[in-house]
Amino acid sequence: MRVSIPRTFVSTLLLFAAVGCSDSVADPDLSDGPGAPVAVAVVAEATPRSFFAPQAPRLEGGALLVSGFDGSLEITGVQVVLAEIEAEREGVECEGSVSDCPEFLDRSTVLDLPLSQEAVSLGIGRLPEGRYEEIEVEVEGWDDDDELPVDATGLPVVGWPEDAALRVEGRFLPTEGDPRPFVAYLAMELEAELEFEPELQLGPEGAAIELIITPAAWFLDDEGYVLDLSSIGSGAEVEEDRAESGFEIRIVPSGG
Repeated sequence: MRVSIPRTFVSTLLLFAAVGCSDSVADPDLSDGPGAPVAVAVVAEATPRSFFAPQAPRLEGGALLVSGFDGSLEITGVQVVLAEIEAEREGVECEGSVSDCPEFLDRSTVLDLPLSQEAVSLGIGRLPEGRYEEIEVEVEGWDDDDELPVDATGLPVVGWPEDAALRVEGRFLPTEGDPRPFVAYLAMELEAELEFEPELQLGPEGAAIELIITPAAWFLDDEGYVLDLSSIGSGAEVEEDRAESGFEIRIVPSGG
């Protein structure tokens, strides 16, 4: 049985996400439904798990600063299109059109990454009790056969370019010359299988989860050069290995 969470749930964007509120849809109180409560938050972190650069990326003053040998990026906004979120239980096959894996997005959703040093709460959902091995996150752009992605309120994001999965805003600061502002749209196709370590044993007391997103990994290559987002053309794509390294899942310890 496929489990989906209604569109009206707390306008949550990620994991136990809905895609906004609508007067034409019932608004059930999911806080008292069946299953165990799971609190979800998103955290943006600065430093990838591995990198080679003159200095470590950092979050400062609401911006992400990424330095390379060819200059630096001062990123003030990042939006990413989430196409699918799925929780995978131990021993359950999630392939095919029908599965027992809870799926939480019924439409591609644009998430504004919190470029701050605080976790952003995304609400509380409920999952069947059991042992969960991983969360699968799918990121991809849309095409003219799909519906437009929606924002936190459930409204279509008009003007979002086809095939784009990322919108990045900021300035490129070259090693020589003046800063160059940019608003760049990038393609990204990713199915990231984020394993719980250790596995999540979900009991009646529930759990808290943080999805950690490290966007610096998307713009810094293995040789220590940043992607000059002020000069790339439309259709530029983030490589899959760099894209996947920007995601991680973490269980928050009880009382943490």
